[in-house]
Amino acid sequence: MSSSRVPLVLALLAVFAGAALAKDPTPEELAKLRREKAKQVFEGLIDGLNTPLPGDARIAFDRGHFELIYQWSRRWLDAEQELAGKDADRVTALERHLVRMKKLSQVVEALLEAGGVARIDRDATDFYRLEAEAWLRKARKEK
Repeated sequence: MSSSRVPLVLALLAVFAGAALAKDPTPEELAKLRREKAKQVFEGLIDGLNTPLPGDARIAFDRGHFELIYQWSRRWLDAEQELAGKDADRVTALERHLVRMKKLSQVVEALLEAGGVARIDRDATDFYRLEAEAWLRKARKEK
């Protein structure tokens, strides 16, 4: 091995040794990280829906756009459920998911009235809201 490569090899060995010695995150730490990332993505997607557009410009939403927002809310819910210590915490997580789905339904309803989305988009977001309501009612009964 040439002497010019020795520093590089030593640096790589140090990096790999440090990575091997680094503490693996606990499942709870991973759930907290997942919850935070899901929250960030969901909020970014929702904020994009609420951004005012100049003049008569409209955004054309792909058919899967609202499903994507729903999926990120579900990921957020799943992480909160995983972190929940008590049944009351699980119910609170379901309440929060329902609030997010109601907000999504309201935004899509306004977009439908403005001609920005199709009825099928509203129907899909109504389904997500109804699903969240059903989950919450079931969880409250089981408490």
